[in-house]
This record gives sequence, C-alpha cells and structure tokens, in this order.
Amino acid sequence: MLVTDPGQFDEITFLVQTKGEPLIANVIRTALARADAHIAAFNIVSLAEAAARMHATERFIFILVSAFGLLGLILAAVGLYGLLSLQVARRQREFGIRSALGATARQIIQLVANQGVRLLAIGFAVGALVTWGCFRLIQNHWAEMPAPNVFAWIGGGAVLSAAVALACWLPAQRAARVDPVVALRAE
Repeated sequence: MLVTDPGQFDEITFLVQTKGEPLIANVIRTALARADAHIAAFNIVSLAEAAARMHATERFIFILVSAFGLLGLILAAVGLYGLLSLQVARRQREFGIRSALGATARQIIQLVANQGVRLLAIGFAVGALVTWGCFRLIQNHWAEMPAPNVFAWIGGGAVLSAAVALACWLPAQRAARVDPVVALRAE
C-alpha cells in the first residue's frame, strides 16, 4: 500500500524499467491495482515516446524559426534581384555608352556585381550589429544563453552570399548584352 497525504500530491509518476517488451501496460496496471486499488494508471508510454512529447514544442519552434529564416533569405534574394534589375534597366544607356567606348562584357558584369557586393556588405554590417545587439539583450535576460556559434554566423553569411550571387547573375548578364546602338537611340 502506498501511503501519502492526499492533499500533498495530485499526481505521481512512476518510471518502470522492463526487459523485452517496452510497453506492457496491463501488467503495470495490475501491479498498481494490487499495491493500492485507488490508484488510477493512465498515460502509460515508453521512455522514447515521453521524450518525444517533451521535445515536441522545441522541435516545432525550431522548424518554425527555420522556416522564417528561409523565408527571410528568399525575400532578401528576391528584393536584391529586383533592386539590381531596376538599376540595370535605368542604367541601360550608360552600359551602352560604356560598350561603345570599348568596355567588355566582363567589365560591365563586374560593375553590376560590385553593386551587389556593396549592398551585401552593407547588409552584413547592419545585420551583424543588430544580431549582436539582440544577442546581448537576450543574454541579459536569460543567463543560460549559450555563446554565439561562429560556424553558424559563417554558414549564414555563406548562404546569404550565394543568394546574392544568384540574385546578381541575371541583371549582370542582361547589362552585358545591352546593344550600344539600341541603348544610344533610346530616349
């Protein structure tokens, strides 16, 4: 018989180690009923299932934050692509003049790519400062905050750099194919 003060505990958790079959609910219920008829056995699960339930919220938050991070990366790449495309369209006459004066396609591509790299550098600087500030703010309120992972920062920067390279490629190619005669006759 299990003796406790009824007002002290409203729930007791038992951990039972078994050999072989991990989920023998009927045997556990029978053993508890023999010990005390007033004990109601419920929610009998394996340790693996209990651990999975315990970490379900953390897993959901991880997936949600990862999805928002991916969405942010896609939005940044699409925004940069749009910005560079607009700049290339506005500077089409300039690229035509440069081509007429002897600029190679490679030089024009490099000019557009430099604009993308400049925007990337500004974004990195602002993003790093904001991230560092947010990290310090969270660290002040949460003492167990782990140290920042340098590899995560480098990996994030590499992924963002690849997205910027892809976003720069099409506008740069379009700028390099500007026909000088057509560009000079425009307007």
